[in-house]
Amino acid sequence: MKKENEIEVGDELMARYLSGEATPEEAMALHNWVKDPQNSSYFEKMAATWERVRPDQKFGSPDKEGAWTKLTYQMKTMPQKRKQARVFGLKKMAFGIAASVLVLLISGLFVYHQMNRNTSVMLTITTTDEFKNVTFSDSSTAKLYRNTSLSFPDKFTSTGREIHLGWGEAFFNIADDKYKPFTVHTELADISVLGTSFNIVSEKHRVEVSVKEGRVAISTAWDNITLDEGFSAIVSPSNGPIIRQKISDVNVWAYATGRFEFKDTPVSKIILSLKKAFPTYSLGLSDKNIGTCKVTATFQDESVDKIVDLIVETLNLSVTRNGTTVILEGKGCP
Repeated sequence: MKKENEIEVGDELMARYLSGEATPEEAMALHNWVKDPQNSSYFEKMAATWERVRPDQKFGSPDKEGAWTKLTYQMKTMPQKRKQARVFGLKKMAFGIAASVLVLLISGLFVYHQMNRNTSVMLTITTTDEFKNVTFSDSSTAKLYRNTSLSFPDKFTSTGREIHLGWGEAFFNIADDKYKPFTVHTELADISVLGTSFNIVSEKHRVEVSVKEGRVAISTAWDNITLDEGFSAIVSPSNGPIIRQKISDVNVWAYATGRFEFKDTPVSKIILSLKKAFPTYSLGLSDKNIGTCKVTATFQDESVDKIVDLIVETLNLSVTRNGTTVILEGKGCP
């Protein structure tokens, strides 16, 4: 319970210290407050923040006990007639020291609060055998493929949106914001957009970017290009120019969108697209000549079994299933 006339330490009192308007009694109250172990731990964090904000003025935790011991010793050893004349001055000086120290401490604490209010926490998601959907703080999304690592802040800053694709593959759908570009950093290149959807494959010696909608800017230490919808680009560490080309297979991002578009597409190529989107299934042919047969069809959010059944029906084939192992059987196409 709060004692009568006891000064309560709170935000208002701290604010008065920051503005230099606190009384000596309030200074003493704050001095006693920081002796609490829990508050001391809090001040340690603040001190670290103070050093970052004011590197030219190194902050050090004051030796409060040593200072008070020294003052007490001086007061006891001085002549009695001078002691009475100087005791007020010593106490005033002590209050001044405490007030000055606490101004620094509480200023740092204030800055610490302000910085942490606007500081993001970095998150990292790593997939192994599964896919993963990620929604960023601006409502942009990413679909991570298997064996992929992505790092991003829990909230974007007021000036930009930046994430890092360490390795693997991901499909991005970026919310439009003309004032805050969205940048995906990879080991070989940076991909910047305002609002669009695109796929990135990031490997140790290769980065491939494929644009589904909109436009992206790709930059490296040695080259930079703008990539439009329907085109892809390949970056290699050979310091050669970024290779731009027309996208030959729009199913490169089907694992993320669930949409497959086949136009006179050989079965062998269809199987590759299905294997990527449904990696737990084993798809094969009893006769390699079946792979030359072509199919024209579009599927949206269909199961692999339904897609296989339609292919079998279209080409007059048969199918053998053993769990997740699927074999297409029949004659090849002339």
